[in-house]
Amino acid sequence: MIALVAAFMLLGAFGLLPRLGGTPPSSAVCTQPYLTLGSATARPGGLISWQAGGANGVDFLLAIDATAVRDSDGKPVADGGRLLSPPFRMVECEIAPARFAAPTGVGDHEVELFQRSGSRYVVVVTAPLTVQP
Repeated sequence: MIALVAAFMLLGAFGLLPRLGGTPPSSAVCTQPYLTLGSATARPGGLISWQAGGANGVDFLLAIDATAVRDSDGKPVADGGRLLSPPFRMVECEIAPARFAAPTGVGDHEVELFQRSGSRYVVVVTAPLTVQP
């Protein structure tokens, strides 16, 4: 058990674990995507700030409660959720902070950062969001 905890701490210290929210790294890590939300809770329709980082030269997009993102006539479409951004690329491994409107439905939601991989998008990191009345 102690060895497992030590291994987990070493992986985290070297930035080899996915970031699930919190503060962005002090220096951009191009090989490890991250997503941070300004708050883990919001009012229905309230604005939430976000920032993300990852590899340069690759398309990313942000969605909420999406089970998948697929191309439809050259445009991304979210299945089971909604897109929060158009496709974007990182500049020096990060994107400038932006905002989106929280869902109007009260409850737990999941914000996903998708990365284009070939002809599809795959989730690379998620962050929880709770909408409260």
